[in-house]
Amino acid sequence: MTFKTLLIAAGLMTVTSFSATAMDITIEDNLTGGGFSYIGKAKDAQHGQGIDVIGGDAYEIYSMVISRTDAGIMTVTIDTNFVDYNTQQNINFGDLFMSTTGWNPTGNAADGYQDDNAYTTGTTWDYVYDLNGARNMKGDGSANYTETNTTSARLRELAAYDMSNPADADNFKYGTGRRTIDSGDHLYLAKNDAFGNTVNAGGQHDVSININPSQSYLQFVFDVSGTALHTADQIAFHWAMSCANDIIEGEANFNVPEPAALGLLILGLTGVAFTRRRRQAR
Repeated sequence: MTFKTLLIAAGLMTVTSFSATAMDITIEDNLTGGGFSYIGKAKDAQHGQGIDVIGGDAYEIYSMVISRTDAGIMTVTIDTNFVDYNTQQNINFGDLFMSTTGWNPTGNAADGYQDDNAYTTGTTWDYVYDLNGARNMKGDGSANYTETNTTSARLRELAAYDMSNPADADNFKYGTGRRTIDSGDHLYLAKNDAFGNTVNAGGQHDVSININPSQSYLQFVFDVSGTALHTADQIAFHWAMSCANDIIEGEANFNVPEPAALGLLILGLTGVAFTRRRRQAR
């Protein structure tokens, strides 16, 4: 490898390492398509076996796509049919829960984490994107509709909580359980008493809906700069509509160490090559 080639390669690796946090990371929720599906199977006769969604296609969540810029703008796009069904039957959008301390659902992917819920999970949610007044956004009946609310939603820290404490558990709202229709044990909303600090209130905080025959989605764009969400290598995400007839949950990995490490190695080799050339020139 020539000296010039080393310099070019080092530059490319350095650029790659700096741009890693801007890439799109997808969490799939598609049991029938063979992909990952959180809470993908029910255990009782009422819901059947091997189902991903209760109540039909209107509640289907397909995926969540996450990106984070170096400036600290997080974008979370949820591909779901429910965008066109929101507010019907008094059902609406839930909050987005996030954890920077690890994703530890009960059970395993093979059984759809069917034993995991708000009380049994090992995941501690430490941030929530509170939709507030934006949770009731709905279309106007047209086939193509978009709307963005920039005034209601806020990123908030969650205060420390213990679900075995009834007072703490009462600070959240829960959607339909997956084993029986009455258990209602999956988070969809954090009440005011669950909140710690409001984060970056003056920054960008958008909630958008896009209703389109080809693909409908719900999108959050919010400022995480200066928080653990800005620097964490792994972040867990959880979202459901208020009935929790479908739930998407998983972990996004923002850490791409290989290009950065390789860039450092090449920079080191560049230095060695440069030193050798200087010695040979003497």
